[in-house]
Amino acid sequence: MDATPIEGFLPDQLDILLKLKDQGYKSTVILPLGYRDEANDWLVHMKKVRTRKEVFITEITYEDAEESGFEAMSQSLDGLMQK
Repeated sequence: MDATPIEGFLPDQLDILLKLKDQGYKSTVILPLGYRDEANDWLVHMKKVRTRKEVFITEITYEDAEESGFEAMSQSLDGLMQK
């Protein structure tokens, strides 16, 4: 299974197309998933480079936001995380 994020999309237009606002959502990324065509993919045998997630992901918990005094952030996290 392969995945590649797409940059440069128009989130407002995608939200309208998918009627996301009606569901209480908004788009932030497009991520197509699928299987490569190994017979015609010249990249299939190239070495894969993987960066450790700790290098590029910063996890922010509800407690982090609350302790840091980011009231607006902790309020927005209320809808996403259970205390």
